[in-house]
Amino acid sequence: MNVRILEKSQTFRGVFYNLNKIEKQQAELLYVHKFGALQALSALRKQDYVNYLKANSALNAHIRYPQFHAIISCRGRSQDKVYLKSLGEQWMKAMGYGDQPYLLFFHKDTANNHLHIVSTRIGRDGKKIAYSFERIRSVQALHILTGIDVNRQLNKAIELVSSYSLADLSDFGTLMNTLGYRAGITGEEYQIYKFGIILSRIPLHDVIRQVGRIREPARIETIRRAIETAKLCYDPRLYPLTYSLAGHWAEIQTGYSSPMADFLKYKYGLEVIYHTRHGYLPHDLTIIDHHSKAVFAGKEIIPLRELIVGNNVATDLGQEFTSLSFPVRIATDIDDDAIHGPKRRRKRKH
Repeated sequence: MNVRILEKSQTFRGVFYNLNKIEKQQAELLYVHKFGALQALSALRKQDYVNYLKANSALNAHIRYPQFHAIISCRGRSQDKVYLKSLGEQWMKAMGYGDQPYLLFFHKDTANNHLHIVSTRIGRDGKKIAYSFERIRSVQALHILTGIDVNRQLNKAIELVSSYSLADLSDFGTLMNTLGYRAGITGEEYQIYKFGIILSRIPLHDVIRQVGRIREPARIETIRRAIETAKLCYDPRLYPLTYSLAGHWAEIQTGYSSPMADFLKYKYGLEVIYHTRHGYLPHDLTIIDHHSKAVFAGKEIIPLRELIVGNNVATDLGQEFTSLSFPVRIATDIDDDAIHGPKRRRKRKH
């Protein structure tokens, strides 16, 4: 399960967005909560819902961005609208919106069933609903309601990553990224992030023990032959990996891959991580050998240019793309706050 609180808005455009989706038969209004006498009317216009939220928000004219708009999504079709409706109601109570007027919309127009929630940040008493650490609390509340043990998942991830042989210290972070975490060196420790908070700190001397473990030269040669063989049959040219956020609200580019890289991972357990900077093609690569649990710098196996240019294929290394923000990740649920949180917090105004 995943939750995101969308960008602030001076208007209640979230209502129009979702009701337009209903007209296109791409969404369904599941639940209308505490809209007073409005709920007794049989034929309502879009503007009626908006007017009610505006009237409620007018109790505090100092709040410039009264709309509260969030999305709760599940993996694929694992949960239906009945479950999501119940979860949405419980989540709104946990976030302090239990007595607020709000609308629940069910969407299934993407690969993942999801729920849109639209409300106002202004309470009946004219005060703003508590918003401190809102994004962190939103995830924590969802985990509690769905029974997710964050610490247990993290410990399993660290245990798995600690079993790999590393080429250098940065490989620990690369492995954690593939499991959906952010990891960076600060001082004498590795800090592990997710959901916009630090989940763990690992002393560097613990990670250093993984660097330079015995790596079989024969295995390196086997990997090199596997790559050369794959290049004969599969296109090594890069294509961007993207992730559509619920409701097609936005699309995030998560990195690069290629048909050849996809085959290597599926057939041989060799995961190719292309390292890049925003707006540019990869400048380096890492190869993770899940079979022998070893991480190799690209130069140990094959140069980047040689990897992405096939025997009968020419690749334009000068081509540039936009919107790239971090290396390839294989996690299904994107940690939205980890990607955009720092930027949002810098820009946030109340």
